[in-house]
Order: sequence, then C-alpha cells, then structure tokens
Amino acid sequence: MRHPLSLVPAEACDKRKKRSLVMHCMHGSIYAGRVELTQLRTFATVARTGSISRAAAELGYSQSALSRQLQALEADLGVPLLERVARGIRLTRHGEALLPHAREVVRSVAQARVDVAEAAEAEVRLRLGSVPSATASLVVPALAVLERTRPRLAVALRQGSASGLIGALAAGELDAAVVLAGPDDRPRPGMVAEPVLTDELRLLAPADHPAAAAGVPVALAELADQTWVEAVGDQGLLRRVAADAGLRPGRVRRAPDHAARVAYVSSGLGLALVPGLLAADLPTGLAAVPLRNAPTRDLVLVRPERAEQPAALAAVREALTGS
Repeated sequence: MRHPLSLVPAEACDKRKKRSLVMHCMHGSIYAGRVELTQLRTFATVARTGSISRAAAELGYSQSALSRQLQALEADLGVPLLERVARGIRLTRHGEALLPHAREVVRSVAQARVDVAEAAEAEVRLRLGSVPSATASLVVPALAVLERTRPRLAVALRQGSASGLIGALAAGELDAAVVLAGPDDRPRPGMVAEPVLTDELRLLAPADHPAAAAGVPVALAELADQTWVEAVGDQGLLRRVAADAGLRPGRVRRAPDHAARVAYVSSGLGLALVPGLLAADLPTGLAAVPLRNAPTRDLVLVRPERAEQPAALAAVREALTGS
C-alpha cells in the first residue's frame, strides 16, 4: 500500500542542495520517484498557460499524449496536481508545492546544457615559462605543434631565469616551466621535474678560427688559454664545465645576453660555450663546433605535483619531447 505523500520545499530535505531534483520527504527518508524531465516540463508549461490545449500546442504534443504525461506524473507522486475548472486548469495544493521545484529543474537542466556546450568550446589556458636558451629552438616550435594538434589550448609564454621561473611556479604565477636541471635550481617541495631534452654544448667560434677550420670535434683542453665570453643567465656554466674537465679558463668576458655573446664572438673578442639548441641559427662567419666528450645540459619540465590541468600539461610535454 502506498503511503500518502507530503510535498515540502527541497530545502527541508537538504538545505545544501537547493537545486536538487524533486524529492519527497516520506517518513523521515528521501524517496526519489520515477519523475522524468519531460513530465516536469509539461507540468510547468500547463501551469503557466492554464490550458492543456495551449500547452500541447506549445510543446508540440497531442493533447492525449500530454494528458498521459500528467497522469503518469500524478501516479508517480501519488497526489493530484491539477483540477479542471470552468476556465481551464487549476493547480491543487500539491501542484502549487511542486511548481517551483519543477521550474527550477527545467531551468537548471537548460542551463546545464548551455554550460556544457560552452565548456566544450572554451579555450584551456596554460601559463608556461622557459629559460632563454630553450625558447626559440624548443618551446616555440612545440607551441606551433600544439596550435595544430590542440587548437583550444592557449599557452601564454614567459621567459626568465631558471630560479625566477621556479619562484613564479611556486607563487602560482605559472603552470609549468622549461628549465635547466642544475644544482642551484632544483624543483621545490611539491614540484616534479620531467625530462624533456639532453642538450650537448658546442664551441662558438669565428669560422676562420683554427678550432672551427679543422672540421673535427675539438677538446676543451686545447682551448684552455683562450679568452672566453659568458652570457648573463649562463653564469657559472663555463666554470662548471672547465672544472669537470680539470681546466682553468683564461680571461672571461661578461656579455649581457646571448645576442651580445654572439656579437662578441663574431667580433673576435673570444670563444663561447653555447647550448646546441642555440647553435642552429647563427650569423654568417660563425661556427658551432662539436666538442670531444661534449658536456651536456638536461632540460626538464617542472610542474606542481598536483597539476590543475594534467591533460594540458601532458600535451605540452608531448609537443616538447616529440613523443
């Protein structure tokens, strides 16, 4: 035997779910019936128009089909919702209790469809940092790949030093950063570093320099007494490489950036160690000479351990590594 139902506002069932589907509080428990969205939409339309015939015309149903929906809704709820009067249809007290919930369900479902459609079309935005030596030859080509393969992924690029980018990542200003895996710029707690590329260093020299003219890999030991040019941002690289090789470099000039370093070398003011990534596009008159037992630098993608957009970051890493 079916118990009589008392329809009450949804807040009485659960104040935290104001937009929940229609529920009934019956004997202290929640009873969810077989109420369908089409039935609620039909009921709300009949209540608004005050007429079965006008509601049927508006919804595109026959009057008999619309009446069957209303009857099924009343049968499921166990109470009469409508009554006929001289001028059409009037809501019963049960219908009056149901109406605001029916309207809210119909409105919420319509808004949900809009929100889902907008989400499907919306861009995913990612903030990516890069050290200068990786930007032009690695990161920008990867962004070009993403433009073709992930057109809704919009990447905002920021360039800086490894320590500065890791700091920005820690502050929530970046979603990930391509940096050098160096002893002084380790990821902080809560971050992970994923391998991207192992880059061989090259000797940057004038094309007519003996080291370049030989056409074979050169040993750093043969160049220890040369004048060297080191760019700000790569400070310490020459010293570390020389120390690993057991060498002490001669005179060292400081250039403000990579472009100035190239200009120094082009003008005959010294030699330089440069990442292989930066050796691909050099002015005429310069050569990127392979080194014997070439030192390497590891580039990594640093990101939060719990990334907010793991799928987007996976796409970026795939574009960077080519796999």
